Amino acid sequence: RDFPVKGGLQMTFGGNQDAFVTKFPAANLSRLVYSTYLGGRGLDEGRGIDVDGTGAAYAVGLTLGNFPMVKAFQKVRKGNSEAFVSKLDPDGAKLAYSTYLGGVGRDLAFEVRVDAGGSACVFGMTESRGFPLRKAYQAAMKGSSDAFLTIFSADGKKLLLSTFLGGTYSEQGIGLFLDAEEDILLTGLTESPDFPSAGSFQKKHAGGYDAFALKFRRAAE
Repeated sequence: RDFPVKGGLQMTFGGNQDAFVTKFPAANLSRLVYSTYLGGRGLDEGRGIDVDGTGAAYAVGLTLGNFPMVKAFQKVRKGNSEAFVSKLDPDGAKLAYSTYLGGVGRDLAFEVRVDAGGSACVFGMTESRGFPLRKAYQAAMKGSSDAFLTIFSADGKKLLLSTFLGGTYSEQGIGLFLDAEEDILLTGLTESPDFPSAGSFQKKHAGGYDAFALKFRRAAE
């Protein structure tokens, strides 16, 4: 409750646990540009963040409460634990958009990267068979949990692409990176011997949780 805040959109602690976004000046950690709580009355946890060319911050994580919604693609939390995706203006004073992302099961966003066009690419895990999809590479959840990849339009109002990614057991999507061509590189964990693969260095699941690494070309949108 005494976390350092300055000039941001939420100056008071929201509930059980809040996410936060804090911005320092370049090469100067002695003062804050802004610092803000980000959350509602329940538990909120920030997991990933990125910044676009204008200085706007994109934060993702999970929420169990009434997370702040602005120009949301998904206005209603459908399950107990939902992923969130929020874009803060460069000065941190307001939300450009903020949305839930998920279904009736547990959903968690681990990472976000923003492309040159301002689209937020979000990677995480879901236990929701009704997770929102669009132009999906994999249109059905195969195991107890799957990784997901979701790409938002620049204004956050619609999905450009959203897909499950997994096999017959469980997956977690953890890391996301955009290369120079803005193709999408993904890493995470899988328990599934039938995890989707192509051109693989290691073709067989070795046991327990294996790491995975894969590349999506942007033509998939």
